[in-house]
Amino acid sequence: MSNTPVTNNQQEEIDLGYLLNKISQMFKKAVKMFFELIGFVLKFKFIILALLIIAIAYGYYKDLNSETVYDNKAIVIPNFESVDYMYAKVEALKAKVQNRDTVFLKQILDTNYRKLRKIELEPIVDLYNFISKSRENIDIFRIFISSQDIGEYLEEYSNSKYYKYHTLNLKIRGEEGAEIIFEKVMDYLNDNEHYSNYGKAHRENLDLQIKEYDNMIKQFDSLIASMSGTNYNKSNQGVSMFDYTNLHLLFERKRDMMKEKLEAEKKLTDYVDTIKLVGVEYNLETETKLSSKIKYPLYVFIAIILLFFAQYTLSWLSKIANED
Repeated sequence: MSNTPVTNNQQEEIDLGYLLNKISQMFKKAVKMFFELIGFVLKFKFIILALLIIAIAYGYYKDLNSETVYDNKAIVIPNFESVDYMYAKVEALKAKVQNRDTVFLKQILDTNYRKLRKIELEPIVDLYNFISKSRENIDIFRIFISSQDIGEYLEEYSNSKYYKYHTLNLKIRGEEGAEIIFEKVMDYLNDNEHYSNYGKAHRENLDLQIKEYDNMIKQFDSLIASMSGTNYNKSNQGVSMFDYTNLHLLFERKRDMMKEKLEAEKKLTDYVDTIKLVGVEYNLETETKLSSKIKYPLYVFIAIILLFFAQYTLSWLSKIANED
């Protein structure tokens, strides 16, 4: 016997030859399996054809009688520090919809309870509006981004409370009843005595604030008018009571007062409900789904392939058992 050692080139040629042989065997098996699949289809062609016709007919029926699911998107404002409450209520309703709790949903939505397919809520990220509100907000923002990436900060659920506006999306089956369903959902969100009392207190306080702003602005106007029409630099006694160089300070304070009044009036407009509905866009187009005329025949085709592989595997296992 030769004891000549095998070189690296020879070893590589052996490995390559072995690999090519395995690839060739796999290709032959694939071709053989393909022809066996064709034989399987031809053997049961009438049954398969009947199943495909039934699947196409059923898919056509489903498409004809099914209703499209539409997005209905609204912008809402949670008032009186009710952001966490709003998200908790939406999550509770979302769970009921997912579990198809018809008893609960019927209490909320009445006869339209089957049409609501999904509910989603997310904040409208507006960092500029949040940061520009006050120096305190700038400090809060700095603290948050010092401990996490800005992208993570924007995605963090707990930061949603710092944004004024939020998007509420209801996926509703069919074009009819969307307005009624939205009305019922908003009633469900606003059904809370605690926040209703908060709202009443806030509105009364804002009414008083606005009246006080009006009185102070009138006082500023009266003072400015008197200073503008009379020389206050020198009185009859020669004592300086007012200096015109300070007149601009009155104008600046009046301007600030008017801004504060405007903010109070805007809040009073928002404070009509705990969760205020700003606006809704009904029956927006949703993502296109696979037609049932294609989907159900595809299911039949997949089932046929699985049955073939099941039969092929059993035949292969039986062959191995008989060889032993």
